[in-house]
Amino acid sequence: LTPTCGVMPRCIDDIFSFIASDTQHEYKVSVEWIQTYQDAVQDLLSPSSVNLQIRECPDNGVFLVGSQSHELAKPSDFAALSKKAERSRVTALTRMNAHSSRSHSCCIVTVAKRRTLTQA
Repeated sequence: LTPTCGVMPRCIDDIFSFIASDTQHEYKVSVEWIQTYQDAVQDLLSPSSVNLQIRECPDNGVFLVGSQSHELAKPSDFAALSKKAERSRVTALTRMNAHSSRSHSCCIVTVAKRRTLTQA
């Protein structure tokens, strides 16, 4: 990591460092990246998807219908997805900033954990 990298790359790096130290469990780390713009929700990693639906389930909580989850095998996978999401964001010129964001983005990181099966 570079001294100027942001919070999310540091979090992903910490997650993978912890996973490497835990030999008792298997992990799956996945990422979804969305933006809200003009009251619509879009998957930034699949820009052709527009106006995703937000739903709530009593068992699983709030979720998005139609967003794609991308599995990370290593921290550098996150950097590649981050660049792809950034290219898909809606931006426009303002008097204060040449690349001002016109949307709000949300990176959703999911870590699934299960006990490693041991052979007898």
